[in-house]
Amino acid sequence: MTELIRQVDRCQRLLGDHLAAAVGVFGSAALGVIDLPPLTAAGRIAPAQIRAAATVFWCMNVEGAGLPAVVDALADALWDGRIQLPLGNAATRLMDYRRERDQHRFTAGERRAIYDRLFGAPTGFPEQWMALVGGLSELGRAPADVGTGELTARISVTALELAQGLSDRAVGIVAFAGREIVAHVQAALDLLRDPELSRALGGGGIWQIVRLHAPALLGRAVDPTPHIERAQAGLAILEWIAARAVGLEAGALAIGRAEPVVRAADTWRAARAVPLPAGALPAPVESVPGAGGSLPAPAVSAPGAGSAPEAPA
Repeated sequence: MTELIRQVDRCQRLLGDHLAAAVGVFGSAALGVIDLPPLTAAGRIAPAQIRAAATVFWCMNVEGAGLPAVVDALADALWDGRIQLPLGNAATRLMDYRRERDQHRFTAGERRAIYDRLFGAPTGFPEQWMALVGGLSELGRAPADVGTGELTARISVTALELAQGLSDRAVGIVAFAGREIVAHVQAALDLLRDPELSRALGGGGIWQIVRLHAPALLGRAVDPTPHIERAQAGLAILEWIAARAVGLEAGALAIGRAEPVVRAADTWRAARAVPLPAGALPAPVESVPGAGGSLPAPAVSAPGAGSAPEAPA
């Protein structure tokens, strides 16, 4: 949990770096602009735009872990009277969260559209990403007495293509969307850390709560672990690309076998979502007897409905 909070803070700092870069290019007027022009010419890598895209990639993977969807669905169920739980003051905070979401946050559909714009199949990102991750992982496994010049060159070309395309797409409202979606995720995390709400939902930490109640609230089981591991690894890899933009464009990228980005690639490859076996989840906490029923039963929905796009496998 502490690591996830650090990642939220990291995303906020990266988005702050983007805003500072925009002010450096466009002046203080950029502070009030939602739809920003590119920071560099097309085809050139803007590190700040890669960093903004990295935060959105992090958000997309965290959505796979059930956030903010579980808290959104819980707030809706409480608002509609489908459930009543002994929440005390936490009920007010949950309703405030819902009102803020409805008035100011991106909807699930709008978030999916942003993820598709940056990382969807038509962009070529999934293939580039898996080639990059595979190359970095292969580099880490290469014997110490074997040269890696050809492999490093292949990684460099793939990273350059990915960075150029992603930088070109990470313009307009992308940074604004990143700030808003990260804030939405943080608000959901804060609620699940609320002692009153946690107790009412069975306790055990936020990921236990998500595992416990996702089937009833979202209509599907959720295993947060692989998605959270990929969120952290993906953020690290894209930060690495942004930090090495100059070397990539100059064709002078140097990568060591033991660099953190190589370990991040291994983490990404190892983190695979595994279907949960029947009976793996305990029964969800029911509401107070006679006070409006329990959490709703899982709904039958179209495959993928209401969920974030899957990250590249």
